[in-house]
Amino acid sequence: MTQLFQHPTYRRMFDEWEIYKELYDGVEEIIRTQKYTPKFVCEETDDGKKAYTARLNRTFYTNLLEPIISIWLGWLFQKPPSIDAVVEIFDGDEENIDGFGTDLNEFLYEMGKNYLLYGATYLTVDAPNVESASKLADQALGKRPYCRLFNPLEVPDWIESTANYSTYGALTEVNFQWPALKDRTSTKTKPEEMFLRRILSLSNTGVVSELYRAEHKSVNENDRDLGQQQALLTLRNEDIDWTLHRPVGAIDIDELPVIRCLSESWIKDIVPELRRRHQLVCSYENILHYQAYKKTFIFGEPISDSPKNMSENAVMFFKAGGSVYESTAEDPAALEKRIEAVTETIFKIALHQLRQIPGTSKMVQSDSTIREEKEPQIAAAKTAICELEYIANGMVRLWAKFRSKKKYDPKKHVISFNKEFTLQHVDELSKQWAVFRDEIAQVDSWRKALLKKISAKQEYTKEELEKIFAEIDGLKANKPKEEPPARKYA
Repeated sequence: MTQLFQHPTYRRMFDEWEIYKELYDGVEEIIRTQKYTPKFVCEETDDGKKAYTARLNRTFYTNLLEPIISIWLGWLFQKPPSIDAVVEIFDGDEENIDGFGTDLNEFLYEMGKNYLLYGATYLTVDAPNVESASKLADQALGKRPYCRLFNPLEVPDWIESTANYSTYGALTEVNFQWPALKDRTSTKTKPEEMFLRRILSLSNTGVVSELYRAEHKSVNENDRDLGQQQALLTLRNEDIDWTLHRPVGAIDIDELPVIRCLSESWIKDIVPELRRRHQLVCSYENILHYQAYKKTFIFGEPISDSPKNMSENAVMFFKAGGSVYESTAEDPAALEKRIEAVTETIFKIALHQLRQIPGTSKMVQSDSTIREEKEPQIAAAKTAICELEYIANGMVRLWAKFRSKKKYDPKKHVISFNKEFTLQHVDELSKQWAVFRDEIAQVDSWRKALLKKISAKQEYTKEELEKIFAEIDGLKANKPKEEPPARKYA
């Protein structure tokens, strides 16, 4: 048995990363816990437990995080990354980059989602540990590189170089962990879950790979509670015995085949507001539920011990001096406004539009304000593109090493992401056209050149563009404006 550990940064950030994942996945069983839906004071007692459980069951989570991430992904990937320059490096494997049938563009999209959600993203390039004598033998055995993405929850420990300044901060050892099923030879055998943990370390002779496993049966199913079960499934605790699952192997490569991008999560500032909104909605739904009831209470000593339904007749069974109280539901109007305000705040922060006027407002923003609002979006998108290109082209470089591609050129064999954002382009052209539209209209060559530039930026086919350009060239020149005749006065 071997004990493996967790990096201090991993332990410190685990709860935060886990919240990002759970709010994005939106699994009701997880959201319906005290972590996201805390108890009211009256529900802390034994009598309040049933009321709390009932409240959880009638509250549903509205997942705003997934569409926010999708909005950004749709903008960053409005045009697929250009992979033409790296096709010869992947040599046909770009259609199945991870060994599970994922093509390269789909893989890059998933990489973008990891980047936006967590900020920290890990990508590895590896190949099956199969001995062969030639390239043909490799193909016969199915030996080929494959890529895999890991989010920071799946990277519990690592070591960074501090030996010299040239490699300072570079990874020299890294651990990855993921859930897996034990191998079975028949469906008549009960599937058993386990966790695998792979350790890649850089040595003087290359990269050393070790694979360990932790089995769920190490904890008695009947003895563990939900908290213990969650701790085991996520491997948060270090008190787990690991067994060597596969003998130590070597990878013939001179660097750790891992690309790491450490950035801040794009959603960290809206997570508190997402949690706040869910709690407000939970309170709102609770009020709406109890609005269907009107409860009346009588305080006093009854004449009879037998229970009676509340009615005028039942009041006669109470001695003189009793008091009648009525409990009515609260007005949810204030909660409705608060939920609306929090929702507006979520999208303002998420989309970098802090000065955006609420959708219910009748006010209209000026053109200059709208353009100013879009500038942070454009700057953030360009930053994301640079970091995504860094990860993607690091993957190309490692793939070339595994394939022993001697013709690999880091300046030539690159994946290029779209850097021309339609929103910015349209704004610039609109501004130019507004200022110079009369002058442009009078200069025939200028007018045609601008029309061609606008057309070229649209997603038309080559044949469609040729037809459009031909029709633009055939346009007749505009007649110069005639000055109106001077008014004559008698």
